[in-house]
Amino acid sequence: MFSVKRVDIISNTAIMRSSFALFFASVLFSVTLFAEEKIGVRPYEMVNANRTMDTHPPLVDFENLEGWTAETVESEVEFTPSREQQLWGEHVGKLTYKNVPTEKKTPTVTLKPPKPIAIGKEFDCVNLWMYGNNWAWAPNPQTPQVAVTILLQGSTMKPLRLHLGTVNWTEWFLLHKKLSPEQIASLGDAPCFEGIEIRGGTNKE
Repeated sequence: MFSVKRVDIISNTAIMRSSFALFFASVLFSVTLFAEEKIGVRPYEMVNANRTMDTHPPLVDFENLEGWTAETVESEVEFTPSREQQLWGEHVGKLTYKNVPTEKKTPTVTLKPPKPIAIGKEFDCVNLWMYGNNWAWAPNPQTPQVAVTILLQGSTMKPLRLHLGTVNWTEWFLLHKKLSPEQIASLGDAPCFEGIEIRGGTNKE
């Protein structure tokens, strides 16, 4: 399970930021929150520094998941707003997933906004805040590490898959990836954010 927070893209150091608390849960897009929901605390570093806003305005902040969908391969998922982990604002996106084997394909979940989101300015980096669900130094076969990829596209209509990393932590972590000039050029004009792919969730629970 993980949580995500923001996707930002910033001019010159463009940043796509999503707080992924690997709190992702099946494609339930109701924004209803229950009174008994656990409300987490922000990282003490943020609290002590009085940081209540991120360095750059986010492209996606996951405060509202209305219209978001999850495409799945050999997986069952729920994707819901949550306050279980806190970072910026009030809500993060929580993804809960498990493997449902059918054709021996790699379990994959692709989270997509209601429509592609225009980046709207020059950029060369993507940031994603994510709360993980396992530690690299203490492997747990019940919680396999998953790969996180950002999906981009532009006027060339050639999709660009930007691998951000493999989840191996259990706290908030900022994934950062700088695009090469060739990758930026491959998008052409009007680049858009199309979604987030989580791959390799072979856990049965």
